[in-house]
Amino acid sequence: MFLWLAMTLVVPKYGTLPLLSSPQPLHLYMAALVSLLLVATWRWMRTPTLGALLWTGVGACSIWLIGTYVTGTFEWWGLILFVGLVAIAVYMARPSQKTVQYGIALLVLLAIINASLPDETPRLEAGSSQTGLNIGQVPPNFELKRTDGTTFNLSELRSERIVVNFWASWCPPCRAEMPDMAKFAREQDDVSIVAVNTTTSERDVADAESFVAPYEDAFEVVYDENGIVGEAYRIQAMPTTYVLDENGVIVAKQFGAIDHAWLKAQTN
Repeated sequence: MFLWLAMTLVVPKYGTLPLLSSPQPLHLYMAALVSLLLVATWRWMRTPTLGALLWTGVGACSIWLIGTYVTGTFEWWGLILFVGLVAIAVYMARPSQKTVQYGIALLVLLAIINASLPDETPRLEAGSSQTGLNIGQVPPNFELKRTDGTTFNLSELRSERIVVNFWASWCPPCRAEMPDMAKFAREQDDVSIVAVNTTTSERDVADAESFVAPYEDAFEVVYDENGIVGEAYRIQAMPTTYVLDENGVIVAKQFGAIDHAWLKAQTN
């Protein structure tokens, strides 16, 4: 669980919670739930019983299920696993009435917190039925600020081949791929690279600006300050890269680091 907590904090994820339309920092909410589970099971750790282990498994499975639902990766087999764990736990170690009351109170508290979260961030709207994030579809257009404060609009590059790359300064694969992206961009006259910083995941935007400064002569650098574009493009891990043809249609995408060879192969 400590490893799970660390991974949850290190990898930012943004998504839309029930009743809300704006992207929320899911990694922080999930980390809070994992921390709560750690606190609740702390006294069991030295002398764990079968019942304690089963109910800890139920708690971990419930947090995992919430994450899959919110990020759109929900699978029915996960729900079946959860129900099975609950049935076994109830049979092997029926919870006390006080424990049930605490559990219901916690659910009510989480519901109240969810309902009180801010919901002010607008969303990018799909332009047509052809808009989407799959190969063969046109991704949403966006308008973001550059480092110098000027405005960049993706539609300005229509009729060119475009590489849209989502990155963060704290992300090791992002830092590793940036020199290859810059080298490729300096070699090409007919391919434009747009490097979108996921600014809501940065501890300090100055870190991103100082890191990317040596590469700004090679490609466009813009900042997703409100997380709108990252939410529209369903960015769950970084780096993530989309390649668009001259008509703005997605021809390739990559979840994870890219290099010079990949860029050359996907844009030819």
